[in-house]
Amino acid sequence: MVVLLTESFASGSIRWAFWPGPALDQPVRYRFDVAEPAPFKADIVVTGDKFRFEQSSAGPADIIFRCDTGTLALMMYGRLDASAAISQGKLEVEGDAGLASQFGQWFKGI
Repeated sequence: MVVLLTESFASGSIRWAFWPGPALDQPVRYRFDVAEPAPFKADIVVTGDKFRFEQSSAGPADIIFRCDTGTLALMMYGRLDASAAISQGKLEVEGDAGLASQFGQWFKGI
């Protein structure tokens, strides 16, 4: 599932949904822990001016988002920000709330 998801996002319109900013001193690792319909974990590493998908590693993530695939897709395309997803009960966040809200600054949609 992760391979299909990352290949479709990486080769498709998700590249257009990413809005680069200034390069960061340290990359930010967002881990998506998706529960349904098919459970998987994937990391999105943002360096400010670029991003990349990675298989979820055993190492630490700066932010962990727990959600379903629909919420992941809406967030990636800028249709749902983290605070709205949290208030609607669609997203649980572990980590720095400021970094969680910054996700929407990079993924604004087309």
